[in-house]
Amino acid sequence: MLNHRCGLGPSAQVGGYTSAGDGDLIAFTTLEVRYHSVSEVPTRPYLQLGTGTGVVLTPSIHDAAVPVQMEVGLERQLGRFIGGFGLRECFVGLIGSGDLGLEDFNSVQLVLGVRLGRFVPRPE
Repeated sequence: MLNHRCGLGPSAQVGGYTSAGDGDLIAFTTLEVRYHSVSEVPTRPYLQLGTGTGVVLTPSIHDAAVPVQMEVGLERQLGRFIGGFGLRECFVGLIGSGDLGLEDFNSVQLVLGVRLGRFVPRPE
């Protein structure tokens, strides 16, 4: 059986620097909607899909950002907490300045997380 849920939340990422030797960080702040599907086995494999909208900061607001991401991983109940480990592919489309006005930022991320909560069994 699978347990499904959707969520809405803020996200912030540091993406690097605009050019070599530059001290201005590239950061993304977004509001994202995510779909989370987790299996009902003790160490639970999960799949998470998400998208959203936000801005690119370099250090001022520079472009609009549209993230699209997919994450796979494992979750486990640890007393009052749920621990997780995952691998996320995140593509951020940037809409704004430049010759064509479209650019992108792509990353693969390792995700470690701990959250307060309990797995709730699905009603039969």
